[in-house]
Amino acid sequence: MKKLKSILLVFCFVLFTFSFSNLTFAEINITPQAIPPEYYPGSSVVIKPGDVLVTNNTSSYGVTGHAGIVIDAYGTVASIRGSGYHPRTWGIGDWFAEYPNEKVVRYSGANATAAANWAANYVKNYRNAYYDISPLYYMDSTYCSKIVWQAYYYGANYELPTVYNPLFLTSICKPYDLPKAGTVVLTKGSW
Repeated sequence: MKKLKSILLVFCFVLFTFSFSNLTFAEINITPQAIPPEYYPGSSVVIKPGDVLVTNNTSSYGVTGHAGIVIDAYGTVASIRGSGYHPRTWGIGDWFAEYPNEKVVRYSGANATAAANWAANYVKNYRNAYYDISPLYYMDSTYCSKIVWQAYYYGANYELPTVYNPLFLTSICKPYDLPKAGTVVLTKGSW
């Protein structure tokens, strides 16, 4: 008899729970909402994975400028700072605070998302790569615009401009050459 009461009690509980939950879900109208886009600081330009950021705020080893690549829709930027540093990511606000003079470049005809994914994986898998002006196909050493070049070359099968540099005896990708190959969608600060 005690067992029968327990079974009956469990049955009533289950019946009540399912009846109530079905009624509740039938009355709720859930509509998925789009995630609003993120914008570059102080602008109406939407952040897109694969955007290339070029600044005139730095120089290293005689190569003027600095570059990074946006790896997601939230504005995470992949780059390497300079000698003594390793590849890493920055938030877009931190990047613009550090480098206020900026050009945002997009390349039509290239799979920018694939380039962004390649750059994200590079930073993850080569976090101990060191800064060096080295041949474009070397992975264990890099520089800022080389990460961008490799991301588009290996990730999107799209070749950005390079120049032969006799000082380093190799072709290099210079930050200031990146805007020449694409469309500048935003200029911030003084250029």
